[in-house]
Amino acid sequence: MSGPVPTMWHLPPVDEIDAGLPVFGRTLATLAGALNHLQGWHCRGFAASDVWQGGQLTPGDSDDVGYILRQPEAHGEMAIPYYVSTGVEWVHVVLHVLSRAAGGATTPRVRVRVETASEVVIDDGVEWDRGSGTLPGSEDATRAGTPLLLPFRVESSESTVGDPTPGVPTAPRRLYVGSEVGSIVIVRAVTERARIVGVHIIPEPLVTL
Repeated sequence: MSGPVPTMWHLPPVDEIDAGLPVFGRTLATLAGALNHLQGWHCRGFAASDVWQGGQLTPGDSDDVGYILRQPEAHGEMAIPYYVSTGVEWVHVVLHVLSRAAGGATTPRVRVRVETASEVVIDDGVEWDRGSGTLPGSEDATRAGTPLLLPFRVESSESTVGDPTPGVPTAPRRLYVGSEVGSIVIVRAVTERARIVGVHIIPEPLVTL
């Protein structure tokens, strides 16, 4: 039998907490909604993009576990459409990245900028790289000693200080989108020897919770 699902989070009834007793689907749905709310899914303007991690193997490898081995590709690019809600001027960007912590042919780097739908730069963006310590990398070794890359998180800083006009990327900070309220912007991420596997764009300040 179906029933209304509460929109507000609350603790389960006592008779559902005791071990061995059933937990109703409505309670599970409410708890799942609470977790999503805490992670920001109920924020107007919140956007998430997940990318398949894939596999990168050479002939003779037997470690086909769906992870990236050795260095990611030399260059990569992602373009993420983002609708700018009313009242939003700045966005906070969170990335989950794969890159080597040491070694490799070149220094891993990620740049993120904001453009209009017609590719006019709104904010020249920010940069993370291994040399500055803002893109530290994370890796483990397989049984054959081959580096296996592990996802790690980098994000914008708390500061909104910075020139949002076209120029050169700055240190990590929030990105400006205020000139395009009510329109779609493109958040473009360009990578060198790094692979992005997740992007979360969070409006600042939050419009609603």
